[in-house]
Amino acid sequence: PPSDAAGTRDFPPLMSASIILPLKGTKPAELSNALLSYYADVTKSRPPEAAAAAARTLDQVRERLSSIKALSDTTADAAATELLAYERQLAALARRLDNAGAALNVRFIWRDAFRPKQKVEKGDLDWERVCTLFNAAAALGYAASRAFRRGAQADAFKQLQRAAGCFAAAHDMVRPAIWGLDPRWEPASLSPDLGLEMLSALRDLMLAQAQHAFHQKAVDEGTSPSVRAKLAEQAALLFGAALRTLDSQELRDYVTEEGSLFKPADDSWLRRLRAAEARARAIAQEEAAAAAA
Repeated sequence: PPSDAAGTRDFPPLMSASIILPLKGTKPAELSNALLSYYADVTKSRPPEAAAAAARTLDQVRERLSSIKALSDTTADAAATELLAYERQLAALARRLDNAGAALNVRFIWRDAFRPKQKVEKGDLDWERVCTLFNAAAALGYAASRAFRRGAQADAFKQLQRAAGCFAAAHDMVRPAIWGLDPRWEPASLSPDLGLEMLSALRDLMLAQAQHAFHQKAVDEGTSPSVRAKLAEQAALLFGAALRTLDSQELRDYVTEEGSLFKPADDSWLRRLRAAEARARAIAQEEAAAAAA
């Protein structure tokens, strides 16, 4: 790659064609009516108007978020903000209700992000939270791609770190729910996009892209090649960790779009990930060579 007078090097951007995650789809859920009925049953009184209004607002937020079928440059930031705010409201509710809100008797139905024909239905708020966190991570990843394209590497880094945090939080919620002799959720009942290995791989993918954004920021600021080499190498390691999981026998077919009589199977998602790892590795080698020169 060419060098400028200050010694920084212009590398082809890994995130010019970022690995964008699909959103999970969902079906309507009457959360407000369930909350108000639960309140009336427990307190033997009519809910205050303020509480009723808050419950109705929660339904409106959910309906608005569930209407987003695909992200765009104009919607990703707002979607991420609202998804995270909705998840925080759910967390506050879950803390106040027994069994993560199972007593509400609301069935939350969510589609698999990669295989939308697969649907999973569960009756507690933690399931709704996990699925919301997945979509929040997808929105943050999309927003980071946009930030990177306009040269705002610091913003991209922060958004990707937050996306990784969403996947880590989802993993930490799923794990205790499926482990043990009497799990709350049967492990086989999960959609594959929310399996523990998948969530770990997606966390690593977001961290890898965050590390690359930080490397690009270091390039822009003229940081020494030795430091930049370490940043690029760490990005390559994280891309590799995600790739090893997603390209495993258990997940390879899952993340590859199914073919048909008229269309071959599409493994472009994995191919982009392999290319990202190879490019990050090449950048690290270039930086190390520059540091040694």
